[in-house]
Amino acid sequence: MSTILYADDHHALRSVFAETLRTAGHTVLEAGTLADAEHLIERHRGETIDVLITEAVLTTTNGAEVAHRLHRLYPKMQVLYTSDEPARNLLAEGLLPNNAPFLQKPFDAEDLIAKVEQLAKAVGAGKGRAAPHRRTVKTLRAGSARPRE
Repeated sequence: MSTILYADDHHALRSVFAETLRTAGHTVLEAGTLADAEHLIERHRGETIDVLITEAVLTTTNGAEVAHRLHRLYPKMQVLYTSDEPARNLLAEGLLPNNAPFLQKPFDAEDLIAKVEQLAKAVGAGKGRAAPHRRTVKTLRAGSARPRE
């Protein structure tokens, strides 16, 4: 369906949700840092990144910086910010652009998939491709990496 770059320095959480997105039919590249993201972009030169999912605050930088650098190469790329901090706090600190798509942790896998597919549709990802067969996705909560009861 679409190609997603998932940048989050919480490896276990990123891995769980990246696999969830793969199960939903997306191609997912995973990065823990800005340097990792840039390295992946170099390795996948010529491919399109439809959606960047980024933690608003990373260990070595912030999500807005990651988005800014990648937008030079992928001007149509949509960005989804995530954080355990409320959006209003991130806005006040200048770490979240105004009106940016945002999911606050904890969030459900279904919420993530829905938001990613909405953003991918905005850039026309998946046009001309058959929709993949969808498997049932367990409900997971960001921050726990365990199925929700």
